[in-house]
Amino acid sequence: MKKISLIGCLLIISTLIALYGVNIAAGGTVTQDFDGIGTSATATMPTGWKADNSQGVRTVGSYTSAGTATTQRAGNNMSSTAQNGIYNFGAGPEDTATDRAVGGISSGNASKSVNIYVQLTNNGSSTINNFTISYNVEKYRMGTNSAGFSIQMYYSTDGSTWTSAGSNFLTSFTSDPGSGNAGYASAPGETKYVTNQTLDVSLASGSSLYLAWNYSVTSGTTTSSAQALGIDDVSIQANQESGVPTISVDPSSLTGFSYVSGSGPSSEQSFSLTGSNLTSNLTVSIDSDKHFEISSTSGGTFVHSLSYTPSSGSVSATVYVRMKAGLAPGDYNNENIVCASEGATSQYVTCSGTVLETQPPVLHI
Repeated sequence: MKKISLIGCLLIISTLIALYGVNIAAGGTVTQDFDGIGTSATATMPTGWKADNSQGVRTVGSYTSAGTATTQRAGNNMSSTAQNGIYNFGAGPEDTATDRAVGGISSGNASKSVNIYVQLTNNGSSTINNFTISYNVEKYRMGTNSAGFSIQMYYSTDGSTWTSAGSNFLTSFTSDPGSGNAGYASAPGETKYVTNQTLDVSLASGSSLYLAWNYSVTSGTTTSSAQALGIDDVSIQANQESGVPTISVDPSSLTGFSYVSGSGPSSEQSFSLTGSNLTSNLTVSIDSDKHFEISSTSGGTFVHSLSYTPSSGSVSATVYVRMKAGLAPGDYNNENIVCASEGATSQYVTCSGTVLETQPPVLHI
């Protein structure tokens, strides 16, 4: 059998990341605070995130060709002569602050745009109707450039052709005359918030959407005496189409069922069951040849199937679970309870337990 080298494995992993980016599904939320990238000037971007700084003013590049690391770092007292580039910013001392952000700064002839990208892939079974997005834009250095600087968010279906997300996703800072392009004793010196804004773009199951945050001078082409800006605390919520039937369970696994052989059944455990926009009964079932059983009430009659009738499309219930009596000693693991209703994605609760050997009698001498 042919062995795959470590380098080969890393290449495969890198390819999968490039293909699929950050997974998201209807009803889910992904967040990124960049704290995990550490304090290095050449920090590696989070999985699915990239950056570049080789474009002209207010120009977004290509996700595929963008890099996966920052090139500089800064924090308190950012220098008025700081180099241009892609920055790993620290809210505090640049080399120790754990609260990080990513962004950049222009010079007169380089980093005229700094772009931060993410690829979102819908790994769910239903279409995402639109997105609710929040993030912070943080200012780490003042700049006397009269045009000021901005971060504008864009979106793309292929990672290379971009559309502006509009004024709700535009954050601008006016010039800082007389500042001498100084940093802040306590960085960031100013923060603006984009909060719960709707990106009205749908995303089919299995497809990808690309977002880009473009840092550049607000107008004109002069990019010297620049402000340093970064993004932080990104939250992207994938909204379901209104009226789509949904089911949720909590928790999705129950473990630790046990009893000594001959003394079953086990003690009960339970999970919460909710449904919304349902158009038919919500059934909860486990095959009769499995080793667990369910009840709608604590201490009630345990069976293999339950049915809940929605009220105005909704169900809210607690389901009780136990391991059957009379089982032989052994482990009974990863058996699924299925929660289903027409038009909704089925949910599963996985159950695991053990029947212990009969304890031998204690001999008293």
